Amino acid sequence: MNETNEYRITIFYVHPVRIPSEKAHSIQIINTLSGLKEIGCNPILLCPKRKQSKVFLKLIDGKENDLRKYYGIKTLPCVKKLPTVDFIAEKENRMSWIVHLLFFWFFALINLLRLRFGIHGKKYLYTRDISTAFFLLIFKWLLHLPIIFELHNKFEKITILNGFVLKNVSGIVVISKNLKKFLLRKALYRKGIAVIPDASKENNLEINETFSEKFKLTNNIPLESKIILYCGHLYPWKNVELLIDAMKFLDHQKYFLIIVGGLKKDIIRVMTYAEKKEVKNLKFFGFRPPSEIPCYMKISDLGVLTVSSKAKNVETAESPMKLFEYMASRLPVIGANTPTLREVIDDGITGILYEKDSARDLSEKIRLITTNDHLRSEIIKNEFEKFKNKYSYGKRARNIVDFLKKIN
Repeated sequence: MNETNEYRITIFYVHPVRIPSEKAHSIQIINTLSGLKEIGCNPILLCPKRKQSKVFLKLIDGKENDLRKYYGIKTLPCVKKLPTVDFIAEKENRMSWIVHLLFFWFFALINLLRLRFGIHGKKYLYTRDISTAFFLLIFKWLLHLPIIFELHNKFEKITILNGFVLKNVSGIVVISKNLKKFLLRKALYRKGIAVIPDASKENNLEINETFSEKFKLTNNIPLESKIILYCGHLYPWKNVELLIDAMKFLDHQKYFLIIVGGLKKDIIRVMTYAEKKEVKNLKFFGFRPPSEIPCYMKISDLGVLTVSSKAKNVETAESPMKLFEYMASRLPVIGANTPTLREVIDDGITGILYEKDSARDLSEKIRLITTNDHLRSEIIKNEFEKFKNKYSYGKRARNIVDFLKKIN
């Protein structure tokens, strides 16, 4: 790689929860580290060696060890799984979590000290877990390494812990301009802050018309139907119910909704809501491994992002990682008109924005993007060009390293 020398640094990414997992943060972390390795960095993930829940093992057919296959990545970063006291795979409470953290941090410190003196060149500590950042700061006098904290959500309130972290880390990475404004407004920064959005891999999967027809026939979807895709978790604050309401305004013979993702309890909640609203032109596929998601995106006609205006942090917090996956798949996207999505979507150019909490407006925007071929083709062209220039994991990796190189 031409960039190998320029980006030859070591990043110790310390993360206290399961890898792999069904959570979006695990996808973001692994892909970010994979992107860093591809540009010539030496990323090392330190995470706990934890048991997987029976539910998760069933979802992935018990195949948890092949991270490359599970996450659908070409380049696997170095992953060091450290010992911990793990009795929380099935049940979790505050005390068990604290015990787990203490053991993990102990072994992380030992490994960091050993690795720190065994690897030459520039080295950095990196985490997106606030408590782990606090731990690393406590032992900064021993580690003698810059500590970078990546922030994804606005804090509900400023505590002694998060205030101490944000004022003392060597640098802060945030995923949106609104988060940066929040930190600046609260004066919760010290040395450097960089806006580096989430990202996605380019979806190069080729799907032919025969495959799409077979998918529709297998799942009892009318062949002439436009497939609307919602992909991601179904937490109440995501407000997927709004999309169910929007389906009421659309011809059930012309539009079909597929929902990929979600925990069992959330699927049941949304499914019950759909039954109550008598919306039948939809199907739930449940959680699927990240490596399978590109297929669902390629057979769909558009992707939708929903959020409730009543959700906490709606103005700054929702990470549009799925938005970038839609863009990487050349899938026209419709999203709620929020500040975070406006940072990415130029309305009518790289996507369509709908009025928050308006099912009727959402349905009209769905109808618009599926009936106006010129608009659709222009959005596909523009969003993919924007993705390549700003939101690939390679671009994210370069932005992270460029930021780290400015930190002493």
